[in-house]
Amino acid sequence: MPSGSDQSFIESLIRFGNKLKLELNSSQQSLFGDTSTDTIVKPEPVVSDEWPLIDKINKEKELIGMYLTAHPLDRFKPEITNLCNSNFYQLNNELNTLVGKDITFVGIVKAFREGISQKNNRPFGNAVLEDFNDTYQLGLWGNDFVNFKNFFTSGIALLFKWNVEEWASKKDGRKGIAIRLKNIYVLSEVRDELIKAVTISAKLEAINEEFINGILKFVNKSEKNKNSKLLQFKIVDEETNIKIDMFSRNQRLELSDQFFDFIQNFEDVGYQLT
Repeated sequence: MPSGSDQSFIESLIRFGNKLKLELNSSQQSLFGDTSTDTIVKPEPVVSDEWPLIDKINKEKELIGMYLTAHPLDRFKPEITNLCNSNFYQLNNELNTLVGKDITFVGIVKAFREGISQKNNRPFGNAVLEDFNDTYQLGLWGNDFVNFKNFFTSGIALLFKWNVEEWASKKDGRKGIAIRLKNIYVLSEVRDELIKAVTISAKLEAINEEFINGILKFVNKSEKNKNSKLLQFKIVDEETNIKIDMFSRNQRLELSDQFFDFIQNFEDVGYQLT
C-alpha cells in the first residue's frame, strides 16, 4: 500500500495505464501532436519485508498447485532420511510388502474432519495427509481418535509410527491388512524427543584441522540441553581396511541446522541419527 494513499499498488498501475492511454489518444488528435506523458509519474512498488518461507511456499501451492521455492518437508530432511522407512506411495500401492513390519513415515496435515458414527456411536476422524510425492487418507476410530485427534491441525508436519499386519475374520473367513497406529509426533519436536545420538562416519583422510575445528563449534558438555546428543565416530582407513568406533564420554554434540550444513561441506563425511 503506497504511503499516504488508500489504493493498492495494482490499482495505482491501472490508473497510471489509463492516464497514459488517455494522453496518447489526446496527442494523436492534437494538431501539433504534442504530448505531456512525461508529466505522468509511474508508480513505484512499496518496499516490504519478504514473506516467511512457509507462507511463501503455501501461497505457491494455493495459487499454482505446486511448490516452487521449496517443499515444507525440506527442512526436516535429516530426520526423514534417518528415521523413516516408508512413504505414502508405498502405503497406497505396495501395502502388502510392508506386512509384519514396523514403519515410520511423515506427512503434512492438509485437512481433518471428525464425527460420530450413526451405526455404533463411535467417534472417528478422517485426515488428508501429504508427503513429497503423494497423498494419503487416514482414518482414526475409537481410542485412536480420542488419543491422537489433537495432532491434526492443518499445516502441521507429523511423524507416524505404525505396525502393518494381516488379519482374518473367524466369523466369515475374510482376510485383509490392518495398520496399527503406535504413536504420532510433531515433526518439529522429533529432533529433541526421539534422537539420542549422532554418529559421524568419515574416511581417515577427511579428519583434518578444518574438520576438527568445525566440529568443536557444535560440541558442549551439557546434558540438560535437549539438542545435546551423544557423540560417536566411525573412522575408516580404506588403505588398511581398518575401522574404528569411538564415542565421547564427556562431550556432547549440539544438533542444529548449522551442523547439518557443515557436514554437507565434506564429501567423505556422513552422519546417522539414532
